[in-house]
Amino acid sequence: MRTAWEMVSKAVLLLFVSLSVSLPVQAASPGVDVLRRLSELSAARHMEALISGARTEGGRVVWYAGRALEEVTKLEAAFKVKYPFMNVDFVRVAEGTAERVLAEFRAGVATADVVDINAAEIYILQQAGALAAYKSPEAEKIPGTFKDKDGYWVAMDVLPEMIAYNTKFVSPLQPLPRTFQDLANPIWKGRLGRTTIGGPRWIAGMVSFYGERRGLELVRAIARNNVRLYTSNTGLGVQLSIGEISLAFDLHITVPVREKGRGAPVEFYANDDVLFLDPSMVAITAATRRPLGAALLVTWLLSQEGQKSTAEITGGARMSTRSEVPYEYSKLLAGRKTVIYGPDLVGRDFVKFQTLFREIFIP
Repeated sequence: MRTAWEMVSKAVLLLFVSLSVSLPVQAASPGVDVLRRLSELSAARHMEALISGARTEGGRVVWYAGRALEEVTKLEAAFKVKYPFMNVDFVRVAEGTAERVLAEFRAGVATADVVDINAAEIYILQQAGALAAYKSPEAEKIPGTFKDKDGYWVAMDVLPEMIAYNTKFVSPLQPLPRTFQDLANPIWKGRLGRTTIGGPRWIAGMVSFYGERRGLELVRAIARNNVRLYTSNTGLGVQLSIGEISLAFDLHITVPVREKGRGAPVEFYANDDVLFLDPSMVAITAATRRPLGAALLVTWLLSQEGQKSTAEITGGARMSTRSEVPYEYSKLLAGRKTVIYGPDLVGRDFVKFQTLFREIFIP
């Protein structure tokens, strides 16, 4: 586990270092100008141009994302019902998407047209000039907190971060930890789990909400409970379900929803202090060879139809950034203060927070 964390840490560090030095990059494709000109059209003409242009390009688009294969397969099928002439080639790339896209971009052999990734990787690609600006008509329905003002990315949905526990290993008579201070209680020593992949953004969120001094005090206090680390949310969920750990925190809501749906003895709830939201951000690469097909996919993903499909596919767990799309777990989240794991929060000082996480949790 430590080796995997160190490999990811080194790769991300090299990416951030590469942004501060002069490196040769591939020039943006002509598609960047095509996408820019679309903003001059009315919504109706815009969609006409996307559909006819996507056909002319060959009806194909390549999509890099970290979503579960089952989820994307169903999204592809729903997209194809709407646009039967389109074929989506999905490439599942979890952590390391930015590294792969940048390598392709600089080598002039770009493959990805659309990326659907987290805030830290969006920050890397935007700073490197590897994203194309595109203002979809559907992005107008999404609040400014969930999109780049110049159109370089839009959050299509968010994952609220939960506390989840195994009901067989947490007594119904034992008070559940409702705050991060509660998680520091020694009664949870050796019983907690979290991911390494989300560690840096969690620390960024803690510092943002509590202030640096108090935030890091809480992080260190929780770490003293010998938190077990896992490289993915999926892996963390599996270990929680079988009782390897009693309780997981800062866990994507999709995981306990899925595990509970499978019959695992898992329950979950939101932290009373603050609710962290992890957005899934969709963007078009600057070197795309199929800009209109890419824009058509992005526009559908952001549409009410696409957002409803995403929610249904995940059992209602993913929360749309469109207010008119109902959320299955809205009552669970009601009244809580929120912090969004956005590019400015997570990306700007990512190396700092990554280093802190490693020093605190992996001594």
